[in-house]
Amino acid sequence: MSVISIADRRAIMAASTAQTDFRNLMRRDPRAGFEQATGRPAPQDVRISIVEEQADAWEFVVPGTIEAELPEAADARGVIENNVYDILRDEPGVRARAIDNPKAFLADRLQFDMGDAGVNVREERPGELLLVLPYGDSRDELSEAALDLVAGGGDGDNGPQGYPTPGGPPPKHI
Repeated sequence: MSVISIADRRAIMAASTAQTDFRNLMRRDPRAGFEQATGRPAPQDVRISIVEEQADAWEFVVPGTIEAELPEAADARGVIENNVYDILRDEPGVRARAIDNPKAFLADRLQFDMGDAGVNVREERPGELLLVLPYGDSRDELSEAALDLVAGGGDGDNGPQGYPTPGGPPPKHI
């Protein structure tokens, strides 16, 4: 069993974006933030690190364990993550490629162009927990295509086209 579920990770991300006090707690004392968010103490044998996104790059954590049942995505980022997690879980041989060249991986496997935004992929190691504090901007506004995918629509096999670029303005072309 994982130390923290993907749903818990997303709750931490959402709370850190919506609540300045919680974000500051996560920066100051990640163990206390973990406990507040999950309702349980963080295991003492796990090192918790905070990764803060910057405006020009999306931070993506590949957890040590990817759950068989992923939580439903509530936003564009969650849809993209779920697609990537499904691929990594079902095709372990592509993990190194996804980590080594994430932009090419996203473009090839999901037909998702990050444009000028960077993608930093961090892989958790045993005894480590990486938690992302998303960049706090207006990128939660979704394009029509993204809204269709989040609502269960989509454009066939083409993946999450039309999403706003994490970390910046919508891409010039997707």
